[in-house]
Amino acid sequence: MMDGTYAHLGEGKGGCLMNADGTKRKGFWLFRFWKLWIAILAMGFLFVWTSGMLRERIEPDLYMDFHAGDPLPDGAELLLVEKTMVPGRIDLPGTVASEQSVHLSARISASVQEVHASAGQRVKAGQVLIRLDDRELKEQLEAANVALRQAEIEYERARELLRTDAASRQFFDLAETQFLAAQSQVKRMQVMLTYTELSAPIDAIVTDRGVEQGDLASPGQVLLTLYDPLRMRMEVPVPVRLVHHFQVGTEVPVSLSYPDLQRAGRVTEVVSEIDTTTRTRLVKIQLPGLEEELLPGAYGQVWIQEDPHEGVMLPVAAIRRLGQLEYVQLVSGDRIRMRLVKTGAVIDGMVEILSGLSAGESVCVSVASEEVARGEGVPS
Repeated sequence: MMDGTYAHLGEGKGGCLMNADGTKRKGFWLFRFWKLWIAILAMGFLFVWTSGMLRERIEPDLYMDFHAGDPLPDGAELLLVEKTMVPGRIDLPGTVASEQSVHLSARISASVQEVHASAGQRVKAGQVLIRLDDRELKEQLEAANVALRQAEIEYERARELLRTDAASRQFFDLAETQFLAAQSQVKRMQVMLTYTELSAPIDAIVTDRGVEQGDLASPGQVLLTLYDPLRMRMEVPVPVRLVHHFQVGTEVPVSLSYPDLQRAGRVTEVVSEIDTTTRTRLVKIQLPGLEEELLPGAYGQVWIQEDPHEGVMLPVAAIRRLGQLEYVQLVSGDRIRMRLVKTGAVIDGMVEILSGLSAGESVCVSVASEEVARGEGVPS
């Protein structure tokens, strides 16, 4: 015989075990749902494990440096990183563009009947460059003229009847409204007919032709792109901290890749808006006397002079790229590792290292791409 308190265990309402005195047995619910509790604990442990809370973490910018690296090649050219005086010259890349670029777009839907311009061709203001099929519009204009003549007859008749009190004012107003609507429709069709001819608005050069004879032009579709060769300039995105060097009216030295020459340019505009992605402001520089020699999209550079400062310089051949990342091959014993760096200005084949390297470290120098050697794509 068991103790009196638990001598009789009954099953209460809802399947709960009861004590002898009729009360619910304490803690029973913990045992009844033990499978659920085990599942909850297992899911919690899985979440903690997959989130990496139980693993040792490595700083993202140091990950490549922790890699075991590759063996140092025989005969590799090594360079000891040293502090040096960095010249105050800063190169900033830019692009040649036209002050006036025109996109000739279709305003109606019609097939292209004639094309009188090709890429690279010079055109004069007012010259017809494209003709669209106008037969349907001419038929609609003729129908509108017929309707106008009929509406005019009805209008004159209603006016005469109103004068002799043979018709009401309401009858005359209706005839007048129909006559004015017919006039408006004729004018509208006349304007639509002018849309079948696309002419050059300025003396320009054609840069792109988007259609051929027989193509169907749609409203808003760009058919030709033109630019004014006499209003060329260079557009340079300048970091905000350097914008004070570019005051409107000041002259800055400019280097162009095509044509290959150096010339002084004059700052004509500094856009007040800051690019939120690059934190730069667009500076527009006019190049007097070179307008007709320049092509839109040509690469160029401007440079400014600041006080020399102490820093780290490496040959551009030491800089490698991985997508948008720049890195060097850091020498560690008999192995080389990838070390991310942030580069600055390119000066006479040397690039400034803003961060990622310290004096006393060694890097392996290798042949870099021609793009990096020119300074293109290297952040300023």
